[in-house]
Amino acid sequence: MDTLILTYTGRLGLVQRLVAMLQEDGFTRVSYQGPTDVGSAPDATETVLLGVRVLPGPESLTHVRATVDEFVRLHQGVTVSVEQPTAAADSPNTPGLVAELESLARLHSDGQLTDEEFRMAKKRILDK
Repeated sequence: MDTLILTYTGRLGLVQRLVAMLQEDGFTRVSYQGPTDVGSAPDATETVLLGVRVLPGPESLTHVRATVDEFVRLHQGVTVSVEQPTAAADSPNTPGLVAELESLARLHSDGQLTDEEFRMAKKRILDK
């Protein structure tokens, strides 16, 4: 399986909808380790990372991108970027990679990193 990293920025209450849309056809498995109970803050804006494992082949990647585009079209104010990590990211160190990316997303959500700083730091991590 190929791995993609999705960076979602938007209303926290919509993250689970995106996960459901990505998984409904069987092309993908989504790893999401963020808030699942949004409680009283479903409209809070957050940046979260989703790890997406897709079946090999261009049709799977095309499907993920089309699903993300449709989701963004349906939900104003949401941005989702899709990135394919380098081959090194699929190494046995993947759990460390995910932890680094999650930590980076928390810093960005907390306002400690600007959008540009977040983008550059994420690129450095994914290009290792």
